[in-house]
Amino acid sequence: MRYFFKDNLPSNLYIYLPFLLFPFFLISGPFLPDLLISLTSIIFLIYCIKLKKYNYFNNYYFFLFFVIYLYININSFFSFNPKISFKTSLPYIRFIIFSIFLAFLLKKKFFKNFFFTSFFLSYIILLIDSIIQLVTGVNIFGYKAYDRISSFFNEELILGSFISRTLPFVLGIIFYLDISFKKFLVLTILIISGILIFLSAERVSFAHYIVISFFSFIFFFNFFYYFFFSFQLYLFIIKIFLIDYIFIHKNS
Repeated sequence: MRYFFKDNLPSNLYIYLPFLLFPFFLISGPFLPDLLISLTSIIFLIYCIKLKKYNYFNNYYFFLFFVIYLYININSFFSFNPKISFKTSLPYIRFIIFSIFLAFLLKKKFFKNFFFTSFFLSYIILLIDSIIQLVTGVNIFGYKAYDRISSFFNEELILGSFISRTLPFVLGIIFYLDISFKKFLVLTILIISGILIFLSAERVSFAHYIVISFFSFIFFFNFFYYFFFSFQLYLFIIKIFLIDYIFIHKNS
């Protein structure tokens, strides 16, 4: 862990703290992430206009997203109820500005390291909490396990969906990390994600996970052998959890 943070940290680290808590905001629900995205988008836009930093928006990705944004709003104009449609489509601009700002932050080495660590810790905490919920029937906050393991998401059974949707982003951050043990991190993240998705019992998320894992091993390892070996390892881990799960329910 010290290897990640051996560089000098910025004195204004508190400015980046909300972004470093972003994975935990996502787990908490939609309010905090949306608030962070909206506020930072406004602040970053004001910053760019004030200092005339328009070059941040001079790229193909921004133009592509902006064309899609215009297309959505044009469709809203011709919708059955334009007022309601514009109410949802117009604010989408905040996601475009936020993505540009996030790309700007991810160019900073210390931020990439911290941002990955925050996602990694959120995965570890979800794993520990899910195992507790599997064994005891409740998580550390007292949320009951209903039909499936949900951890901090409580009645919203979206644990697997959360992992399968954030996993590509986490793997993307690993690719840009300046470290020598990327393969180890990829294996660790994929194993943790596989266990969490299996515990969530979401079949669609598991299908996404298989596809993501397949391309991750081709991309990071360049050998089908590693994918085959790791897939067998995942199956072995899943069998162990399945046996434990059946055993626990038979004795409860």
